[in-house]
Amino acid sequence: MLLKALRRHADIRESRLYSHVAIEDILKLLLRFMDPKFDSDELSREATLIAMRTIANLALDDRYVSSMIDLGFHKMLRKVVDKRIEATEAVDDYSSAIQLRLHAVRALSNLDRDDEFQRPLEDGVFLIDPVLRPEQNIEKDVVFVHGLGGSIGGTWTTMQENQKHEGAPDVPCNWVCEWSTRDLQRNPKKCRILGIEYETAILFSQHQCPYDLETRTLQERAKAIGEKLLKAGVGERPVVFVCYSLGGLVVKQILKTFPQMQDQTKGVVFLSTPHLGAPVAEVASNEDIYSYLAKAVKTVVSPEVLLLGGTGSDLIGLNNFFKRMTEEKQIKVLSWTEELPSNWGLKIHIVPPERGDPGFGEVRSSKKDHDGMVAPIDEVDPLYSHSLNFIRDCLRDRTD
Repeated sequence: MLLKALRRHADIRESRLYSHVAIEDILKLLLRFMDPKFDSDELSREATLIAMRTIANLALDDRYVSSMIDLGFHKMLRKVVDKRIEATEAVDDYSSAIQLRLHAVRALSNLDRDDEFQRPLEDGVFLIDPVLRPEQNIEKDVVFVHGLGGSIGGTWTTMQENQKHEGAPDVPCNWVCEWSTRDLQRNPKKCRILGIEYETAILFSQHQCPYDLETRTLQERAKAIGEKLLKAGVGERPVVFVCYSLGGLVVKQILKTFPQMQDQTKGVVFLSTPHLGAPVAEVASNEDIYSYLAKAVKTVVSPEVLLLGGTGSDLIGLNNFFKRMTEEKQIKVLSWTEELPSNWGLKIHIVPPERGDPGFGEVRSSKKDHDGMVAPIDEVDPLYSHSLNFIRDCLRDRTD
């Protein structure tokens, strides 16, 4: 609870807590959680992640940078960043390791006050590549945005063949961190890859602050994320967004809320985004049709689920706006739709093809269920390879 309280206060730059407590004492406490001997079980793993997230947020504040440097935070962070992440059968351990490393990258980047081109990375904005100060100026951005219940460490993780031990079980691989960083630095080069993380949940009770409802609307969420993206410099250079499910609706609303990003947006990849709402979510959203069932379900599901069913937002109006904007700004659009239903105890088609098709741009389908739409089998899977070529084409210098 102490760590969670420190993390919450670190999110608020004007918080008075740190003016009443010696910052060195807090920083030393946070360093204790970075001791490798501490990270031994699930509870300590969570504590380590919260501590690293707090460190990254405190590094945004000029008042604390010198103390953090004096205590050796930059050396500790560099060790975390340089540590090789072994792909094991334990997906949760692997995802947590990715999460910890990306928090460390964010903290190290925020501490680097000597780089005049570096921009602040607010809570939830992760620098995936380059992890250290680039040798060349960044000229292009690619931004990945997850969906409902997702995370930077978990959403973009697929399973691949174990190359070290023949016949052994498959091991996890975060394809954004592994494949995309490699391929996008080959072509188009000079590219920065960012990942966005924001709190979502399927059940109302799963939210860290389930009663903070005003921040759960699509408009407020887009406003909060968009402001962080602007601070990170998104919109100052050509950018392509890659978004999964709910993340696609968030990106559409961001571009509507912040028109200054539109001119530099060159393309958007939608991975099973319910442009016209998700039928499964409509059970909770439409009381006229589903009556008592809708009322009962609405008491336990999160505001995001209701949003996907069309409650509190005009998804058709948002889609019409986005169509006009992409035509006016000449923004390329690639939409992937899922062909298979998901097996969640019963067969449910989360986003049927007709809901994943916005009615404009290029539309392709993949023989996968909803979860599979962010789990390409390998680098030659069209879901990955075609999307990669689409991104490259969007960011290609037209003067070449």
